Amino acid sequence: WGVSAYYEEGWYSGGPTLEQMLIDLRKSNNTIILDRSIAKQYGYKLYDTITVDFASCARQLRIVGFFGPEPQTSNQGQVYIDARSSIAPTFYSQFYSYVPRDLFNMTEGSDIYTLESWSTKILISLNPGVNGTEVANQIRSLNLEVYGVDSFDEQWRRATGMEDIYTYSSIQVLDVQSFGLIFAVLSASVGTALIAIVSLKERSREATLMSVRGLSFRQLVWMFVTESMAIITFAVILGIIVGVIIVYGNVATANSTISSYSLVTQRIIFPANALATIGTYVALIYASTIGAIIVMTSQYVTKLEKMVRAR
Repeated sequence: WGVSAYYEEGWYSGGPTLEQMLIDLRKSNNTIILDRSIAKQYGYKLYDTITVDFASCARQLRIVGFFGPEPQTSNQGQVYIDARSSIAPTFYSQFYSYVPRDLFNMTEGSDIYTLESWSTKILISLNPGVNGTEVANQIRSLNLEVYGVDSFDEQWRRATGMEDIYTYSSIQVLDVQSFGLIFAVLSASVGTALIAIVSLKERSREATLMSVRGLSFRQLVWMFVTESMAIITFAVILGIIVGVIIVYGNVATANSTISSYSLVTQRIIFPANALATIGTYVALIYASTIGAIIVMTSQYVTKLEKMVRAR
């Protein structure tokens, strides 16, 4: 699975390559690819021997590699609460480490499998445009010793169909955030238009003089648009830069405390629909400014024509 599985770059360390680590696991059942946070916490080095106290028995395992992101000081893994204790709930963390499949070297009917429990999660990297639902169905049809196959496409379809209430609630939160963003953009567009209108009203005498000197309606519009676009463009660029910095900071903060239990790190992406939405918002801000300039300039020209006719 080292070829087909998806894993973050640099998460497998210690050994020469991931392939060599997997070869070492196949050569000996008493080996382990240890979580990097555990190794840092206890000071384990590559090829050290550790004793793991399993529910069935204690076993000595040789470290052939490490897995996980670079541990931080505050990184203690995914924290869970076990409330089964009669005195007080206990807190524990979960990490991912890899051991050979035949670690216990027992048959499926052995009592050891009633004492031990383990799980393996493998992320499969798909090429762009591949249907995740079809891939999941093909894996299920192979009748492998797999507990379950999850596909993002399937989960998204169930969420949008309200089959998964938890995920559907998360989507509702995103919808509310999108609505808030639309409201903010509309407010910015209206505010920009009002600023342009107030600015042009203060320059009504200047517009009248320029029109008397021979500037046409198109020339007046072009002059006011050119003057306003510099400020609007600067504001738009500044807003985009600030937004990217904020998002990048949120992603960097989330990744600084991530553990191997998450399997993937957060990253900034700009899909086509997001770029189209951002472009629409920017175009709306520009359109509101240009529209206000055209309306106000038209009023100036119309007013001047009426004055000329009256004389």
